[in-house]
Amino acid sequence: MSTIPDYDTLSNINFTGGFPAHRDLAPSIVFIVLYSLTVPVVLWRIIVPRYRTWLLYRIVLFLGCRLAMLIIRVIMATTSSWSLGLLIAELILVGVGYLLLLEPILVLFKRTVDAAHPKHRYAREPLWLIILLGTCWAGLLAAVAMTVAAGVMISDAIDQGTGLQTIINLRHASYITSLIIVGCILFALLICFAAYRTSVKQTLYLLIPICALLVVAVYRVVQTYTTNPSSAARKLSTFWILQITFEYIAYVSYIAISIPGWYPSVHNSVVRKGGVSDPERSPASGHETLLPDGMDRSHPSGRRFTDSYTPARGGGGRFSQKMRSGRNHKTEVSG
Repeated sequence: MSTIPDYDTLSNINFTGGFPAHRDLAPSIVFIVLYSLTVPVVLWRIIVPRYRTWLLYRIVLFLGCRLAMLIIRVIMATTSSWSLGLLIAELILVGVGYLLLLEPILVLFKRTVDAAHPKHRYAREPLWLIILLGTCWAGLLAAVAMTVAAGVMISDAIDQGTGLQTIINLRHASYITSLIIVGCILFALLICFAAYRTSVKQTLYLLIPICALLVVAVYRVVQTYTTNPSSAARKLSTFWILQITFEYIAYVSYIAISIPGWYPSVHNSVVRKGGVSDPERSPASGHETLLPDGMDRSHPSGRRFTDSYTPARGGGGRFSQKMRSGRNHKTEVSG
C-alpha cells in the first residue's frame, strides 16, 4: 500500500462520505451485519419460484456493491495508508450502488399503472408512459456512466493535475440527474393515483422506497454543492444517516414483500375479467396461467371463444356471435 498522494487535490472533489477514517469503523461494521442478515431472505426470494423475479437480481447487485463498499471502508479505516485504486473503487461503489436502487422503482411504477389499466396483450403502452420511462431509463444509464467516468478520471487528476473540474462536473450532473428521476416518478405516481385510481396498496407501499431514495438524492446534491467543510451536510454522521440508512430502508422495502404478488407484471400478459396473469407466476410455480375471458381451456388449440369474448379492436366479437347464432338456427331448421 502507498499513502494517498496530493490530499488537497482530492479534497477539492468533495467526496460523498469523505475520506474513510477510524470513525467509519463502527458504522461500517454495523451495516455489514445488517446487510448480511438479509442475505438469507434474498436467497429465499430467488429460490422459491412464486417469489422469484428478475428485479431481485438488480437488488443482489446493490447488495454486493454495498457490502464491498463497507468492507473497503473498514479496511481504509483501520490502516493509515491505502492505494489510490482502493479509494477509487470505494467512490464508484458509493455512487453506483445508489443508482441501482432506482431501477426497481421505475419497474414497480410501470406495473402499478399497468394494473390500473388492464389491456389486450397486443395493445401499446400509453405514449406518456413510454416517454417518461424511456427518459428515466436513459437518464439512469447516463448517471451510471458519469459516476464511473468521474471515478476513473481521479487517477489522471492525481498524476497529471488535470481534469479536476471535469470530475466535479460529472459528479454534479450525475447527482442532479438521479434527483430529477426520483422526483419525476414521485410526481407521476401521485398524479396517476388521483387521475387513474391506481391501487392504494401498491401506491402507498411504493412511496416508501421512493421517499427514502428522494431523501438520499437531495442529500447528495446538497452535500456535493456545499463548499464549507464544517457544514452539517459534509459531516460523517450525516452521510451515514441520510444516505446509508435511507438506502437500507429502500432496500429492505424491496425484499420485505413478494414483488410478483404485490406488483404482478402485466406486460404482454393475458387479461380477463376477474384477474390478470403474471408471466413470472407460471404453471411451473403452481399458479394458474389465466386465459382471455371466453377462451376454453379444454379445447386443444385453446382458441374456441364463447359469446362473451370481444376482441380489442371491437366489432369482431358481436359479428362472430351473430354468425354462430345463424349457424345454430340453420341447424335447428334442417333438423
